[in-house]
Amino acid sequence: MLNQLTTSTSSASSSGGRPLVSMAGTPSVSASAVDEAYETLREALASLPPQSSPGLSVIGSLKDVWAKARAHARELNRTRGGRDSGEYLAGSADRILRVLLDYAGAKVGARAGTPGIALLALGSYGRREFAPFSDWDLLILHSGSSSDRSAEGEARLESLVGALL
Repeated sequence: MLNQLTTSTSSASSSGGRPLVSMAGTPSVSASAVDEAYETLREALASLPPQSSPGLSVIGSLKDVWAKARAHARELNRTRGGRDSGEYLAGSADRILRVLLDYAGAKVGARAGTPGIALLALGSYGRREFAPFSDWDLLILHSGSSSDRSAEGEARLESLVGALL
């Protein structure tokens, strides 16, 4: 569940800031390069004008962070095995979704941490067995509390999901 995410790269996947050994024809990516890509994504989201949809800068940042995470996972797969690689990719997806959920929550005026909303990972993602081109099976849960059953609460939830997707 994404409410229990950490925002730092695990020490098991850290390269100590050194570039990783490259696989033939595949550029290596250090964990710090992946962290920089997350920051670029946050900045792209923060620079969006109010009432606007994510544009090319956000989409480009999303693609960049995932491409760098996949490249780092390839190296982990080569050096530590598929389990570490899958865990790293699932953690990377968690971080991306946390950034997007925080942005979507702020956009619709939700309190920090978007209480009453949970994103659940299903399938290989939920089992932490991601592969580089796995799909992201997600379930969005809402508390359905009586305070959110109003037309305003439903509109806020619809706006949150729209901003997230």
